[in-house]
Formats: sequence, structure tokens, C-alpha cells
Amino acid sequence: MRDREQSIGRWISILYRIGQLYIGSELEQYQIGKGQHAFLCALYQRNGIRQGELASMLSMDKGTVTHALIKLEQAGYIVRQRDQRDRRINLVYLTDKAKNIEELLFDVLASWTETLADGLTEEERSQTLTMLRRMAENATTVLAQR
Repeated sequence: MRDREQSIGRWISILYRIGQLYIGSELEQYQIGKGQHAFLCALYQRNGIRQGELASMLSMDKGTVTHALIKLEQAGYIVRQRDQRDRRINLVYLTDKAKNIEELLFDVLASWTETLADGLTEEERSQTLTMLRRMAENATTVLAQR
């Protein structure tokens, strides 16, 4: 029998789920559901991105992205517009409502990061980030090979 306590994936999954609950509860009053903050963060980096590029950027399937964007659109945080050059493509833009909560959203994310890193030294924080980035690269490489 394998020791579940030693499973890196298990602990990452637990942290992800708890993080989604934390962030979701902090943003609930703004009508931003669990996981939707990731779309806003991506759009803060690249406003006006193609919907398909957003899916790739977040490593999510197109259906999940469409569903989340519909909710964000209904809440008034984004608008989707047809690309003038290719009418099959939707471009996603932030509204002023989304732009007005950017600082608040990043404050919530920073608070979660501080919660996770509580009690860690600067060196431990740096090592943790290095290892997590490497794990993400490993996962991306394996997925790309399939």
C-alpha cells in the first residue's frame, strides 16, 4: 500500500481545493465564483485575448472556459466580441467593473499566498516556488507528449 501522506499530487490537490474555497468566499460578494478569478487574472495580463488562447493559457478545455465566461459576462465583468477578421473567434475584454476590482482581487490572492507561506523563511519560499515551477514544467511536458 502506498503512503498517501507522501503523495505530492494529493497535497497540491488539497491546497488547490482549499484555496478555491478561500478565494471564492472572499470574492462571493462581488459575484465572482470559484475559479473565475483565474480568468480575470489572465485578462488583466492580456485584455482582448481570443477565447481559445485563454483556454490554452489556463490549461482548460474550451467548454469550461465558455461556461465561466458566460457567468463573468452575466455579472458584468467581461464582454465578448466577435473578431472583425475572423467572425468565428470571440475576443474577451474586461469591463470597467472588472478593472475597478483588480487591486482587490490581487490583494485576496496575496493574502492566500501569505497564508500558505506563513512560518516559511524567505529561502523556503524561494525553494518552494522553484520546485512548484519545475513540477508544472514536468506536467506540461508530459501532457504535450500525449
